Amino acid sequence: MTWWFTDCPPHVFVSGDTGGGKTVFLKWFFYQNRTVSIFIDPMSKVESAPRATSVETVRRLLTDGERRIAFKPHWDDTKASDQIETLVEYLFQLAEVSSDDFQLVVDEVHNYAPKGDKSSPIVRVAKEGRNFGIKLVSASQEPQTVGHSILRQSGVHAWLENVNQFAMPYLEGYNLPIEEIQKNGEHEALVLDSSDMTPIVRTTAPSKYAH
Repeated sequence: MTWWFTDCPPHVFVSGDTGGGKTVFLKWFFYQNRTVSIFIDPMSKVESAPRATSVETVRRLLTDGERRIAFKPHWDDTKASDQIETLVEYLFQLAEVSSDDFQLVVDEVHNYAPKGDKSSPIVRVAKEGRNFGIKLVSASQEPQTVGHSILRQSGVHAWLENVNQFAMPYLEGYNLPIEEIQKNGEHEALVLDSSDMTPIVRTTAPSKYAH
C-alpha cells in the first residue's frame, strides 16, 4: 500500500466507522513520509513526536530541525481556531522559502472545516496547499458534516470497514461504490481515485507504524 503514501500524492481523505483504524492510517502518513509533518492532535493520540501547544513552539521546533510535530490546539474552540489559522499562515510562508514539502494531518477534520465554512484555514490548505508543496491528510467518521472543499480537493478517498448509515449522504453524493465498501473486512480500507471513485486497491490498516 506504500504507493499512496509517497511524498507527492494528492490530498487524502480517510473515513469510516468508529474504531475502524482511521487514526492508525493518519499516523502511518505522519511517520512514514519524508515530508515535514504536523499532526493537529487535540486528543494527544500521537506518540514519539515533540508536542507543541503554540505556533511559537512549532516555529522553534522546526528551526531546531524537527520534522514531525504533534500540535495540540487550545481547548477553547475560538482560541483553537485562531491558533490553526496562524499555523496555516506560517506553513504557507515557510513553504514559499523552503525546499521541503509539508504535510498537515488533521483527525476529526469536521471540527475544523465543517460543512458550509468556506473561510476555514484547513479549506485554504485543501484549495491552495499543493501549489505550495503542502499536502492535506484528513479524516472524519462524519464525512457528511465535512466541508465540500475538503472532500472535492482530496484526490484519494479511503473508506475503512463497513458502511455507516449516517454517512450515506456522503457515500451517495460522491458516488462511492457502496457494494464494494460493504466487502471490507475488519480494519480493511477501500482506496478510491476521487476523479471517478473507482477502487484502486483494498488494503489493511497497518497494525504498527514506523517512527
